[in-house]
This record gives sequence, structure tokens and C-alpha cells, in this order.
Amino acid sequence: MKKAAILFIAVFATLSSIAQNYMISGNVLSASTGRPLEGASVFAQNTTLGTVTDEDGNYKLYLPFGGYDIIVTYTGYSTESKRVSTGTDGNKSLVFAMNEKSNDLESVIIVASNLVRDGLAKYGDFFMNNFIGQTINSRNCKVLNPEVLKFYYYKRTDKLKVMADEPLQIENDALGYLLTYSLDSFVHEYAPKSTTYTGYPLFSELGTSDSIQQFQWEVARKEAYEGSTLHFMRSVYDRTLTPQGFEIRMILKMKEEEKAFTLKDQYTALHYKKNDSLQTVEIYPNIMEVGVIYKKEKPSAAYSMKYPEEPKSLQFSMVRFTPNIITTIEQNGYFYDQNDLNISGYWAWEKIAELLPYNYAYGQAKLLVPESQEADTEPLTPVQENKIEEKIEDKKVYGYIQKQGVESISIKDLLADNVILLSKTGLKVTSAMVYVYGGSFKNVLVQSLVNNKMLFLSSNTKFSDPQEPYKISISEIKYVDENGGVGLAEEFTITVY
Repeated sequence: MKKAAILFIAVFATLSSIAQNYMISGNVLSASTGRPLEGASVFAQNTTLGTVTDEDGNYKLYLPFGGYDIIVTYTGYSTESKRVSTGTDGNKSLVFAMNEKSNDLESVIIVASNLVRDGLAKYGDFFMNNFIGQTINSRNCKVLNPEVLKFYYYKRTDKLKVMADEPLQIENDALGYLLTYSLDSFVHEYAPKSTTYTGYPLFSELGTSDSIQQFQWEVARKEAYEGSTLHFMRSVYDRTLTPQGFEIRMILKMKEEEKAFTLKDQYTALHYKKNDSLQTVEIYPNIMEVGVIYKKEKPSAAYSMKYPEEPKSLQFSMVRFTPNIITTIEQNGYFYDQNDLNISGYWAWEKIAELLPYNYAYGQAKLLVPESQEADTEPLTPVQENKIEEKIEDKKVYGYIQKQGVESISIKDLLADNVILLSKTGLKVTSAMVYVYGGSFKNVLVQSLVNNKMLFLSSNTKFSDPQEPYKISISEIKYVDENGGVGLAEEFTITVY
């Protein structure tokens, strides 16, 4: 049996527009007594950047250039927030005067009368689907403290409201983050089928000593970023919509029918205006409904199945602007006021499971293999009818490639830590299905041998039940080359561990 190659991963992330930092500082105190509050949490919302106050209530925080909402939380006090920006003078020193939470008896009685005693059992799955999401990444997300959730149903208005006694701890094993999410409120109105939620997320890296896992997270983050709202806002700021794969269209209602109009100049239509001193961009389109097309990626199969009327060859989202309100975009993709925009379509489908921090640096990732290891990664030679057979620890393992319209790979009777090499020179796999029967597997990795270098590819689907066969749908098996480019695999390795 060949020795498994030792893989070394180097991740290179660059984002020139947010490469520099600025500092904010100040203190946190009680509004009623003026005393400093030690141990208050101070963080930039939707980032990995946060700190706590010292015994004198002081804090200091370094931020990459761009805009942020600075959030302060302290037990027994209402959450406070202030906006900061790279270019705004006088905002680098911030004092937060915290107000104690009100215990108004009448409000407590009203809220208690609508409390659903078995709310988690009755509405838990619904909440998770509409808050965490229903994407592939959502399957690898877990709320670690669901007991803090409180569910309220208002019969008269047919409305469900969800609140939390303390911040939710959400482990996103798909992207490698732990989210501390201070849920302000989650509201679902059943009649119009409308869901809104607000809160204050703080990201932290899960961390791992497994270099393959870390690289897998980097690839998953890159995929989550591409076509996202964050990607779009940064592209508007940089005036790179077209090369980044975006196209906007103005939506008009004509005789009760919506029509989308292609634009000759997208930035003129948005009334794009850059303020060089503040390092911000302002947009305010004349037409309030704007369609956003992302051409470089198709919608997920689950989305197309749930919304069969939506386009299947591209991702389409709708943004409704508030009349006479300017939307301001910072260089890191932060925009405000976020409540002034109503988002629907594909972006609304991607929820907390796809969320990335504002200080995420979209760049390149590279997987390196030492030269001394390359000799151990030569592909096997295919035998008759594209079938191969290799003896691994006295157990025969079979794999074969089927050519039946959608090409597929099937693997049977795999054991943990075994490696099967399936290759056919020139084979271009555009869609594949991997079947795993029996065994308890943590993960399946798909790798490609390109120019004698082993490059990481694919899926972070996890398995738990060893009794049932599992299917991993892999659409367009891809690899990331040394320069961060993406290509289709022609030779590949299935690793089960």
C-alpha cells in the first residue's frame, strides 16, 4: 500500500482595499451611576474583531479600513451600538453609556401570555430552517445552546417571534467559524410569509491542527463569498461589477407585469458617487427595484427544487431600495442603513450558514506537496472497462467509472484510512456521484493530480449513520491550482478517513 502523502497547506489571502488598520478606543459606563463597567463585550458587528473592557471600563480595538457597527453588550443592560468609518473625523474615541434593561410589569405579563411553553419542540425546526438556512452548509451548522431560545406566538396577528435570553453559540463547521450571535428578534408573519431577523454576530475561528480541514474551510469560504451580498457591495464600491460576474437590471411594473431592463452604464443608473475624503460610495437608483444577476455560478439544486420558477442557469436576487434614501457603501462591503434595503431571491435563501465576516479577505489558497512526496502520488493505470482493483490491507476494493449521460463514480466496502486512486487520462468529469456503503466515515475528500501536484477539491459533507448508503452530489469537480485558479478535474483521488 502506498504511503499517504503528507500535505502542506499555505493560504495566501489578499485584499488590498482593507489591508490597512485604524484604531478606536474609549470606555463603557453605566448611564445611571456613571461607574465604569468592567468585562463589557465590545466588538465590530459581523467580524472576528472584539475585546472586553478593563477594570476602568476602557477598551481599544484595531479595525481594517472600512465601516462597522461597534456593538457593546453587558449582562442586565440594553445593547448599544455606534457606527464608525475610516474617513469620519472624530469617531475614533467612543464612549458608551449603558442603560439597564426595563422590567416593566405590564410588558412582562403581555409577553408571558404569548410564550409557547414547548416552543423549541414545536417551532425549533422552522426557526432553524429560516434562520440558519436550508443550504448544504446549514447541515454542518449547530446551535450549541438552543435552550436559551424563547418562542412567542401572537394569535391575533398570526405571528411568531423568537428571542434569546443570552447570545446564541452557533458552530459553523462548514466554514470554520463559531458565531456568538446576540439575537435581537426573529419574526415570521404567516399571512404574507415574511421573515425578518436582527442581531449582532461576532465571529471567531474554530481552529484546527488538521491542515486539510483548514484548507477545506478556505475553499468553502471562497465559494460562500462568490456571488454573495458582500461580494456585490465590494464590487459596486470598486466599480468591478462586470469582471466579477455581476449584472444589474432595473425592474419596472408595466400593466401589472414586471419587466427587467438591461443597462448601458450600471454605475450611472445607480447614481454612483465616490467620496474620496470619506472613502465611501453613495448609490441611489431612480428605480427602486433592482435585479442583481450573478453569472459565474448556478443556484443550488435545493433552491431550484423549492423555487422551480426561478432561473436555473444563474443566481438572481432582488433589491428594493427605500425612496429618497441614499445607501452608503464602505470599502470592506459594509453598507448602511441596512434596514433601508429589502432583499429577496437567491440572497434571501442564503442565511446565517453562508454568512462571512466583513473582515474576510477574499484571495488565493494553495495546496503544496513536497517534491519528495510526489513519487507516491502517481495515478494507477486503468484496466479493462475502466475498472480498477487494488489490494489494501488484505481487503479488495473495487471502483469503476460509468459513462451513462451523467458520469459517476461508485466505491464499495471502503475502510477508514484507505486511499483509492481512480484515473482515466483525459476524462472530464462535469458531474459526479460518490456512493459510500458501510463504515463510519468522518469525511470524503476529492483530490486531483494536476502536473504531478495533489490539489484539494471538494465536499465537506459529513456522515454519522454507518448503516445506510450515502450520496454526495458533486457538481463540477473542481481544483484550485497554485495561482488560485479553478479548473475541472481530469484525474482524481477519493480519500475516506
